[in-house]
Amino acid sequence: FNGSSGREYGFRIGDGTNLITDVSIKGVIASGYGNTEIWFDVAKRVDTLRCIDVTCYGGQSGMEFGATGSSGAVTGMELTNVVMDSMAAGYGFNFNTTQNATLTGCTAQTCSEGGYNIGAGAVGTNIQGGLVTGNVKSGIILRSGSVYTNITGVHITDNNRSFYVSPGPGGPYTYETGDYHGVDVAANTSHWRVSNCSIGNWAGNIGWQRYGVRVASGTSNHYLILGNEFSLNTYGDI
Repeated sequence: FNGSSGREYGFRIGDGTNLITDVSIKGVIASGYGNTEIWFDVAKRVDTLRCIDVTCYGGQSGMEFGATGSSGAVTGMELTNVVMDSMAAGYGFNFNTTQNATLTGCTAQTCSEGGYNIGAGAVGTNIQGGLVTGNVKSGIILRSGSVYTNITGVHITDNNRSFYVSPGPGGPYTYETGDYHGVDVAANTSHWRVSNCSIGNWAGNIGWQRYGVRVASGTSNHYLILGNEFSLNTYGDI
């Protein structure tokens, strides 16, 4: 797909009226050049969506699952080797009202709002392996109210990059940074795990991510941070 002429959506599935089940999408390469609004808009009442070997570059937002506040959840997503790269006004992967999503070997990189957004209505999100890197804000965000999130074996590096600045003619160019982290967990978020991940900064041995994992004060409970490797997070590891 070449969306340079401007498309509102790449794929739009689920209008909320009819239940749509067992959708498989395989082998897609798409480029939006900033004009595609949402590459995958999976709104509501969709069950068992499989995406395999999908790469989307450019556009405004990558994959949006489950309309915010919707009663018709999107359930049973299976994403394997899916890449969301360089989204100009959104997340690579955005889970709102969803249940039981599994992502294996997926990549979210250089997106303006962050790599993953696990919203308040997301239940049972599993991110296994893959890469989350170079996003402008946090790599993975867990919102208040999200539950049963499992992040394991993911390489989370060099996020919290804002923009290039140059101290003078000819550079050298450096990055300005914001207030964001590798994994950012809001208060009142329960039953989650971050395990066996590599979390830090490696590009040029310069740090951008503030904390590797930041847990906001509040009533979060039943969580485990175990067996991770941390490197060069500027404020600390956890």
